[in-house]
Amino acid sequence: MAENAAPEGKKKSNIKTLLILGLVLVLAVGLSVAATLFFLVDREGVESSQSDDIAVTESAPETISYYRFNDAFVVTLADERQRYLQVHLAVVIRDQDISDQLERHSPTLRSRIQSVLARQRFSELRDEAARETLRGALRDSINQVMEEEGSEGIEQVLYTNFVMQ
Repeated sequence: MAENAAPEGKKKSNIKTLLILGLVLVLAVGLSVAATLFFLVDREGVESSQSDDIAVTESAPETISYYRFNDAFVVTLADERQRYLQVHLAVVIRDQDISDQLERHSPTLRSRIQSVLARQRFSELRDEAARETLRGALRDSINQVMEEEGSEGIEQVLYTNFVMQ
């Protein structure tokens, strides 16, 4: 009889140990999640971002629009070898009137864009930073034409397709 009683006591103590370990594990996981949320969530940042959202919605009734040049710009690059660049461009504008002005001045804009693109070198355009610099040069060139015509400028130039060969 004594032999039968001992294993039953061991089973109860094993179950009790497993329950305690499980409870401790659940408690540890819960505390770690709570501590992570407490330390990682910036309460001041949440409040300020909510007030920033309100300020942005009140002061920014303008919407962003895009003007896409219909045809691709294809130029021969300024290299020793015969290299080509094909670029499809779009520009970011804030006012729909600017889109009409871009359409009106399209021949002048296309000519300026072609000349800026034709001055580029294949080896330079392989670098991402050079492509970003080219975007800035294109934006400045477009804004210069728009200023000369008495129109507002654009915000930025986007590449919708960029192929070098």
